[in-house]
Amino acid sequence: MVCFIQLSPKQVQEFKQILKLLKSGSIRAVRVKTNGENTKFKVRCAKYLYTYICADKAKAEELKKAIPKDIHVVEIAKKAPKAE
Repeated sequence: MVCFIQLSPKQVQEFKQILKLLKSGSIRAVRVKTNGENTKFKVRCAKYLYTYICADKAKAEELKKAIPKDIHVVEIAKKAPKAE
């Protein structure tokens, strides 16, 4: 019998910790979601999904540059409001 346990995402609070995760070899994919004031990074590793919310745009750009080139990155921009 195989039992699958769904693990909830882990939120990373420290900038240095997310940099350490990005340099580890267990990353599979990264999603970068940008809205008006925050940039959210969702880092899929072998076991967990880690999330980091960055309010500083300079730090967000630094994190984008720190992502290894061979990792699949999906950038999601804020949706435009619907016209009525």
